[in-house]
Amino acid sequence: MEVQLLRVTEAAKILSISRSRAYELIAQGVIPSVRLGASVRVPALALTRFVIELQEEAAGLLAGQPAAVEEARDEGRPTLLHRL
Repeated sequence: MEVQLLRVTEAAKILSISRSRAYELIAQGVIPSVRLGASVRVPALALTRFVIELQEEAAGLLAGQPAAVEEARDEGRPTLLHRL
């Protein structure tokens, strides 16, 4: 059976960020998480989707198609890359 929920330290390692930064992003709602009692876990599928969204956003910027990014900024919504 595949791991469905990751510890924050595991998610941080996958993202190559510190444990503290991972907790900050979770608190901001940037990285999806669930609570199991006092424990915080990151759903593996949600983390995969998060990484895909980051890649798509970066690819759009590199391809000269920053329309969605500009739209988000115009509406006052920070982008995923902006939040990191």
